[in-house]
Amino acid sequence: MLGKPESYVMVLVQANQSLSFAGSNDPAVYMELKSLGLPQDSTKALSKSLAELVQSELGVPADRVYIEFASPERHLWGWNSSTF
Repeated sequence: MLGKPESYVMVLVQANQSLSFAGSNDPAVYMELKSLGLPQDSTKALSKSLAELVQSELGVPADRVYIEFASPERHLWGWNSSTF
């Protein structure tokens, strides 16, 4: 979705966590998507694609999915003993 090499992609899934959302303990998902150079106009399409993925793979409806988008400055992202 981001057009980045898979070698730069990191995913962390924490299953079986307690999450209360909108006064309910029904299944819900909180995601953080951080990407250098994330275009502001891409977040709506990414939100739709990610919510659809979560619904199809995990059965969690889109209205139970929150996504926090962040586009840190390159000097704030370290990797391989340096920064981007």
